[in-house]
Amino acid sequence: MSTSSGKTAIVTGASSGIGRATAEALVRSVYTVFGTSRKIGESATQVSMRTCDVTDDDSVSALVSSVLAQTGRIDLLYDIPPVTGFMLIDTLLSDEQGAFLDALHHLILPAIVLGTIPLAVIARMTRSSMLEVLREDYVRTARAKGLSPARVVFVHGLRNALIPVLTVFGLQIGILLAGAVLTETIFSWPGIGKWLIEAIGARDYPVVQNGILLIACLVILVNFVVDILYGFANPRIRHQR
Repeated sequence: MSTSSGKTAIVTGASSGIGRATAEALVRSVYTVFGTSRKIGESATQVSMRTCDVTDDDSVSALVSSVLAQTGRIDLLYDIPPVTGFMLIDTLLSDEQGAFLDALHHLILPAIVLGTIPLAVIARMTRSSMLEVLREDYVRTARAKGLSPARVVFVHGLRNALIPVLTVFGLQIGILLAGAVLTETIFSWPGIGKWLIEAIGARDYPVVQNGILLIACLVILVNFVVDILYGFANPRIRHQR
């Protein structure tokens, strides 16, 4: 929200007993819940109260909804026009100073929550597979020929150890998509997960069916790509008849 543009939001609706003080308290509570109550956040709240004619229930709902709609991916103070749909790219294309770093900060916690469990499983499998491969005879032969440790590990060891890792990676895609349902809902990120939750709450069964079908197709597609990557990781599989 820009304080210098002088724009005035005009909200219409039926009159009720909810006044300016109630709306101000609601917006401040939204700032507190979503962790955006910074020093500048207080001034932004006051500006929004001055620029909005808040006199009824519809006005309060519209104001709070506008706040909630933007708290997931970027701070309330930035107005980023959607160009590609990817917030990081859109912030780079916009002229807003500091918008990219703010969008990146909003991405850190959801990425950690969503990727911690799959990362732990993949790291564990990579370690076990590498330890097994590095004990093979061809690895000892490569070391005896005087190859550098980096070449032994990354060329002769890692490529042969990637087969079980790729298998686990394909299996983890389903877990990632399932975790995205809760992650997108909690952090207010638009996506398939939040879309499904809203459809379930509205009992929109065709949307639920299509969403589940889309997720199933993505899982099948990823596993198909994993099968193709087997040949790139290990040439023996590619040339095997």
